[in-house]
Amino acid sequence: MAQTPEGKVKDALKAILLSYGIFPAGKAGAFPPDCSGWYFMPPGTQFSIKGVPDFIGKFHGLFWAVETKAPKKKPTGFQKLQIDAINKSPGPCFVIDGDFTEFEAWLKGILKCIMTSA
Repeated sequence: MAQTPEGKVKDALKAILLSYGIFPAGKAGAFPPDCSGWYFMPPGTQFSIKGVPDFIGKFHGLFWAVETKAPKKKPTGFQKLQIDAINKSPGPCFVIDGDFTEFEAWLKGILKCIMTSA
């Protein structure tokens, strides 16, 4: 079965997250010692809250979220509502359609802050 364009974006994002030590949430205590964060992918079911982003996580204690889209696709109305609500909180929500530049710049900025304060 061929993977969807959005599925390819999700897989690429998972690889980037692992490269920064951000692991999928699992059983308590299952994170490796070098873990710098975690992520969770809320399942989309009929009982889910509409528009919740595809990835929700923490990186060095900071909340973030990502809505993945196929290249050149835009968030739906419900997704825009959730993205706006998250962006008004103390954590960013990124929309990624294959260009990871902004999200990786945010991750690198966090690491730079940690390195300069250590």
